[in-house]
Formats: sequence, structure tokens, C-alpha cells
Amino acid sequence: MRNAESWSARAVLFAAFLLSALLAGCGSGGGQDPILGIGNIAVVLAPGASAAAPLPGATGVAINTKVISVAFNKPIDPATLTAASFTLACPVGTPIAGAVGFLASSNTATFTIPAATTLPANTVCTVTVTTAVRDTTGVPLPTDFVSTFTTG
Repeated sequence: MRNAESWSARAVLFAAFLLSALLAGCGSGGGQDPILGIGNIAVVLAPGASAAAPLPGATGVAINTKVISVAFNKPIDPATLTAASFTLACPVGTPIAGAVGFLASSNTATFTIPAATTLPANTVCTVTVTTAVRDTTGVPLPTDFVSTFTTG
């Protein structure tokens, strides 16, 4: 009987030791997450489009529309917004000339169509923002943002 009690006490001590080692290994200090152990790893949020105007899939868009805009979920490096990285084509493959700008206060890129230019009627237009666009820390869009709308 004494052997069983002795063995049982050792098993409990051994289990307590293993539990202590497991908890210490998971980390409870040093800035690490106590369960996942990833507290010192920075998670980088990639930039992405959060809204567009005209709305994706919109129909009946006025042919005299002058500004196309794409809002982002975080600040963008304005130097990466160029005529090559933000384009408008009406129809697909037929580029429309315009000036690219950036409104830092709203993280919004703009494509302004010249006053003398109108969009073709009853045409599907494609807005593309490429992965050349980067946020202020140098992280690029993970994929091209592509949106279409149809003029009236």
C-alpha cells in the first residue's frame, strides 16, 4: 500500500513539473502572448481598397463624370500613385487620359478626367490600381484592385 501512495505522490509531482514547464514554454513574460507565443512578431496589414466611386458594378454612370476615386484602408505613398499604377479604360483596352492625385486626409486616390473629355456612352469602364501602389511603409497592394462600371 505504501508503494502505491509513494508512486501516486511522484506522479502528481511529475505532472506538476510538466505543467510548469509547459506554461513557462508558452511564455508569460517578455511581451509574448501567453498562449500563442507571438507577441514579438509584428503583423503587417497590407493596404487595400476600401471603397470606390463610381461604385463597383454601377450602371448608368454619367458620361460627364470627371473624378474616379479609390479609398484605401491605410495611408498610401503618393509617389507610387502614377498614370501607370492607376488607370481607367473605356472600354477594356482603351485607356482614358487623366491626372492621378491623392487626398491624404481620406487616404483616397483620384483619377481626374480632363474637362473636354467625356466617357463613351453605354460602355463598360474598368478602373485598375496595380500592385505598384504601396503604403507609407513600403508594403504593396497584395493584388491589383479592379472595378468596373457602365456608363449611361
